[in-house]
Amino acid sequence: MQVTNITGIVPVQKTTYENIKNQPIDKQRFQYFKGSLYVWTEDTRAESDTHIYWASNHCKPKWNNKTGLYLKRDSTFGCTYEKATKKFKWWFGKQATTIGSLILSDMCNYFRVEWFNSIPVGLQNSTTNTNMNKVLLGKITNPRDLIKAIIKTNPTMRGMNISTELVWDYLNKNQGYRIQSLADTLSVAKDPNHAIEYVISKYVISNGATVWDMQDLIKQAQMLGRKVDFKWSTNRVKEVHQDWTREIMDIEQETVESIDYHYINELPHNGHLELITNSKDLYVEGRMMSHCVYTNYNTQVADKSYFVLKFTDREVRATVGISKTWMDDDSFIINQMYSKHNKSVDQCYHDYVEDWLKKPEVQQWFKDNYKSNQLAEPSEMILI
Repeated sequence: MQVTNITGIVPVQKTTYENIKNQPIDKQRFQYFKGSLYVWTEDTRAESDTHIYWASNHCKPKWNNKTGLYLKRDSTFGCTYEKATKKFKWWFGKQATTIGSLILSDMCNYFRVEWFNSIPVGLQNSTTNTNMNKVLLGKITNPRDLIKAIIKTNPTMRGMNISTELVWDYLNKNQGYRIQSLADTLSVAKDPNHAIEYVISKYVISNGATVWDMQDLIKQAQMLGRKVDFKWSTNRVKEVHQDWTREIMDIEQETVESIDYHYINELPHNGHLELITNSKDLYVEGRMMSHCVYTNYNTQVADKSYFVLKFTDREVRATVGISKTWMDDDSFIINQMYSKHNKSVDQCYHDYVEDWLKKPEVQQWFKDNYKSNQLAEPSEMILI
């Protein structure tokens, strides 16, 4: 069987292992227990008369008292191709396009479908193993046919009249985003192409940062079984959002329970802010302020990935949402601050809360309480 290393540059760890392996056993022992050897990853292609095996191997030096150093190989990902049947078997049920980049690139070169290596990353990551098989066998020969195949095999998007060119534009402008990430949005859209145009326009306007300013409405539409017209004006969106919020709160009113969030220690206050500490108060806040803080964010508040406070200054009332930023410092920032009916507040009030939030003791409180009762990451949501 012919074995080819497709990793490219030989890892330093492998060279070190081979050099020590060629030394007398007493020197091997000394270097092994000294900690001179480290693991490395090696991608290979092995070909016989009947099969081809691609594998990503975790290589770990081990010690045997009688024979000295030896190498333990554990495959973490791979694929078997049977020449007679032209069938692929992807190992461990893992998606090739998301974890096996070197292997996949070599496979594309081997089967002479190099065009796949140069398409947008989002389109590559959208390609399931089933469609990848078709690419490698030459049944799908270009990016647009691949887009059609992905849409056809997606349970949400299949059967929709979706423009291939719009999806191609979306993939080129939203670098790294998968086609499947559109599924929730398109599932509630009156016209899926209008929805894609909307997503593309928002990405361009925000200079590369996706702004899902209708995410609340999309979630509400899913809950109520409604459709969203992505050509609605801003005023119409706000009107529908308020109507659906009231409708959802009416449905939930009978079943809402008072569940304590069990925050650790007391949040340092400044007299104008009050932390909401249970689900009943969160519901009342949403009801009184006529917005969606309970209907759309109860889960995030309950798992402590989102925090809600009431702001009061004489006649001014607002709801403040605090979330973690994903910048290097992992600090907490104001995600939203709106008065009744999602109306904006004067900048001076926003600045006032922001100054309070920057205090080290306040930041520390949020860090101490963030996800203190669970492990899963919340889905990213940005308010209207």
